[in-house]
Amino acid sequence: MDGEAPDVSAVETLEVLRPFLIVGPEPGGFCRTRTPDGREADFYFGRAGFMANHFSKGETSELIRKAASVQGLVLFGPGTPAMLTDASTLPHLPSTLAVGPTCRERLTDAEA
Repeated sequence: MDGEAPDVSAVETLEVLRPFLIVGPEPGGFCRTRTPDGREADFYFGRAGFMANHFSKGETSELIRKAASVQGLVLFGPGTPAMLTDASTLPHLPSTLAVGPTCRERLTDAEA
């Protein structure tokens, strides 16, 4: 349904994260990653995808984008437009979120 989040399996996303895991995945859906530049991120998996927090610019931002891309998820951040990892998801965004979305194949430090 438009505007409704479908159930998303964590399996494909975890395959993207697996080389970088330093904690987890734990039964409650938590894991922590560390990228080669030494930066870490916490991931929490749920029915509709994942939430990442405690991360900073650098390779971790790109890892988050790759993890979302594998299932065509949309990324949301505070004060930023929706970031589409698959342009075909635009028609399914609620109209309030479809203002100024961007589609990215890669994140740079300036965009993160």
